[in-house]
Amino acid sequence: MPSFSFIRSTGAIALLSLATLLAACGGGDPVESTTQVSHASLDEAAAKNPAMSEAPSPQFIDLLEESARLNALELEAAEKVVASGTGGAAWVGEPKLASKLVPIYRFFNTATNAHFFTASTEERDHIRANLPIFQFEGIAFYANLAPARGLSPVYRFYNTQTGVHLFTISESEKTNIQKNIPQFLYEGIAYYASQVTAAGTSSIRRFLVRDKGFHFYTSSAEEAARIRATLPNYIDEGPAYFALTSTWTQPVDVDLTIGSWVLTARDSANSSWTGSTLVFSQQAVSGENNTFHARVNFVRNGQPYGAEDFTGTLYASGRMEMSGYSVTPGYNLITANWRALLNVAGNQFLDGTWSRPDGRVISGNWTAVR
Repeated sequence: MPSFSFIRSTGAIALLSLATLLAACGGGDPVESTTQVSHASLDEAAAKNPAMSEAPSPQFIDLLEESARLNALELEAAEKVVASGTGGAAWVGEPKLASKLVPIYRFFNTATNAHFFTASTEERDHIRANLPIFQFEGIAFYANLAPARGLSPVYRFYNTQTGVHLFTISESEKTNIQKNIPQFLYEGIAYYASQVTAAGTSSIRRFLVRDKGFHFYTSSAEEAARIRATLPNYIDEGPAYFALTSTWTQPVDVDLTIGSWVLTARDSANSSWTGSTLVFSQQAVSGENNTFHARVNFVRNGQPYGAEDFTGTLYASGRMEMSGYSVTPGYNLITANWRALLNVAGNQFLDGTWSRPDGRVISGNWTAVR
């Protein structure tokens, strides 16, 4: 596990360390097609030292703050889409680990007192061999180098005045920078991350260093709290994006027509539902919201336990909602609201909740039986 030195500022030095694989992070390296551009900017960055240059103008800081506002608005909108369950089509295919999931390496630039991150082993080796001012600090976090459902491109800019890179997942911030801040050289897509928090992701916090005119990124909540408490010139701009962890899996579809689903749960009256089987049949998926109609036959301890006809929606966020009515005399209406993503094996919903009209709540997991 690498131990990262998060901040080495001139004057009062704050050395904050965290021995963790997912320590302070942010930024990244363009995909291989932009490697030559990044080499050029890094060589130029070696000669930069913001501490010895003029302080950024108020107008420049205003532009950076407007950029941060656009990024925050876009991430907030993305979270609302996921929360509303209107996040697009369901996933199709078998679950699998991201095929392009790679480590992001971190360097400390002793000339600028800033950090640099790269996904490219070629660029990592170039820096270590040719740029001694960049101190290698190991793996910071993980990212995807290819488009994948649920991920968005993270764009990389090089500030020709400070020698420091800026990274954003926001299309509107990218457009604003290209239109209004000419000293930022666009270097392309760094990698792919998430605009929203999800299983297998880690929040990247972004701070504006006002007196130097560049940004600092961290995924450590402890580090972010220390910065807010001790470094007033570091302005917290909120999440930059959500990076991936080594356990992130690419979301996939849940095929409700394949086999059965075993419910392992316990209701609020402590009545065990362990071993109940839900058999989906007569399914029809239609429309942009992935609505489906299914008859669910309940089997408990090997015996029929009633049936219900459901109308439901499987959202791109991984949440499934169903409501239905009993087709068996004597059984009450049951509604279901499942807020869960698939597990690594792709055959289980976690932490699901059934809400009954009589007030009883049944909580538990569904596991597919192939």
